[in-house]
Amino acid sequence: MSVTKVELKNGFFVEIDPLNYTLKRLYMGKDKNDNPKEQVKVHGYFGDMRDAIEKFMFLTQLDAMDGETLSFEKYVEMVEKANETALQGLGDVLSRYSARY
Repeated sequence: MSVTKVELKNGFFVEIDPLNYTLKRLYMGKDKNDNPKEQVKVHGYFGDMRDAIEKFMFLTQLDAMDGETLSFEKYVEMVEKANETALQGLGDVLSRYSARY
């Protein structure tokens, strides 16, 4: 079975196969001997790319606010900034490809 990998930002990527769009993130973890090791965490299986990207944006928002206590106004500001950052990264990637009709 053929799998396509679409790289996003901050270690996130989507693997596309005939049945799913799988959102994953590459990170540095540790093996059983406490040595650094690259690991992959699955963040979900989706029926289309749009749903995978929505989850990616949500997780990007959470990363931006990790451990924070904020006012509602600050929360909204941080969500908007995280979304802008995520969309900018996606725009950079998509701009490398011309539309095919």
